[in-house]
Amino acid sequence: PDTLSMIGSDKTIDYLLKFVKKMENNNNINALLSAFVALGKMKSEKAVIPLVKLMERVRKSDNEMAFRNVLSIFGKIQSEKTIEPLIELMEGMKRSSSYGMLPIVAEALGMISPEKAVNFLTDFMKEIEKSRSNKDLSIVLRALSLVGSEMAVIPILNSLEMCEDDEHLLFAVIGLRLTKSEKTVTPLIKLMEKMERSKNEKILREVVIA
Repeated sequence: PDTLSMIGSDKTIDYLLKFVKKMENNNNINALLSAFVALGKMKSEKAVIPLVKLMERVRKSDNEMAFRNVLSIFGKIQSEKTIEPLIELMEGMKRSSSYGMLPIVAEALGMISPEKAVNFLTDFMKEIEKSRSNKDLSIVLRALSLVGSEMAVIPILNSLEMCEDDEHLLFAVIGLRLTKSEKTVTPLIKLMEKMERSKNEKILREVVIA
């Protein structure tokens, strides 16, 4: 399938989709993923619906590596048709309070629609800040940092300003570092000066790394 992706014709896409259809009830996930990788390289929107089915299948099987690969293919296709399934997936994680994989879903959505990814995560972060769950907050801050857009910097900075304990502060600093945005330089310098005055060496060390 990977060689076929180099051809990139409609005929090739149709062949790969027939292969996917034939293999959809097969336990050989790797063969299916290889076909989808080829379709992803060709940015085939025809692959979206069967890829969503595969995403649901691998998520239920707890095959984390396959799940990561499927999300990576979503990002390669970069079709607006993938936005709704990815948001629905994040909504499902939010409802079930099972969002350890939220960052990689956000990363995939960020490759297609960073604005929608940031909006969803910003609203979600506001809810978590009210519940004061630092573990959950760390996941959402990481998800924001992986969206791959400077739009994520503002909500992380807002979270930084609301920090009431070192753990929250630490997660916000790490989130800013992961965005790799120049917009974080000034607020991080101000924070570094503040940490120097308060002699908070743990946070100061993270700010310096950032």
